[in-house]
Amino acid sequence: MKSIQAKDHTEGMHALASRISSALMQDQKVLWLICGGSNIPTAVEAMNEIRKSVPAEKISQLTVAQTDERYGPVDHPDSNWKQMQDDGFDFSGIRFIPILEGKPLEETITGYEQAIRPIFEKTLASGGIVIGQFGMGEDGHIAGILPHTKAVTDPRFISGYAGNPFTRITLTPSALMKISAAYAFVFGSSKAAAIKHLREEVLPLEDEPAQILKSMKEAYLYSDQ
Repeated sequence: MKSIQAKDHTEGMHALASRISSALMQDQKVLWLICGGSNIPTAVEAMNEIRKSVPAEKISQLTVAQTDERYGPVDHPDSNWKQMQDDGFDFSGIRFIPILEGKPLEETITGYEQAIRPIFEKTLASGGIVIGQFGMGEDGHIAGILPHTKAVTDPRFISGYAGNPFTRITLTPSALMKISAAYAFVFGSSKAAAIKHLREEVLPLEDEPAQILKSMKEAYLYSDQ
């Protein structure tokens, strides 16, 4: 994991957009996995920047999907996907795979695994790349993998569990380890302790799931801490 000091998300956003644009311009398939929360505006900016340098016929090789989601009805107000739409993420001309389908929890988990796993495999088998965009919680969680929850050890590609205040659906550590490159954006003084742990200590994933960034093939942490 490479840790990069930055005053805000701008430097990392440009790096993320450039990585995706470069791959698309080389006719590579790209799967871009996006988290929610404060990362959504960064994703919107990155998508707008990608469109400035990648023509429509090449941008069609891009698939956008989710690292995690808050379970509920389609377009419920706390949905990460709904917030991406509300913030103006431009989905035109690309393939996109939201998690929520208006089905019971276990069917939603199974459905997303059946949708996203083959795309992971086909993208990588074709010589393409899988890009993960992440934040990190004050408790050290990443994607929807909260400390001391079943998602930390779930052997499946996708996990789901009831939490407080949200029931969550998320990629598991085994899925995250297949990502080609991760870009994590963690800003604000409230994250200082979690960042310090991540940088300076080796903790079990059970205690700080974001520690997985240090084991991934390629990971960049942008932070003002």
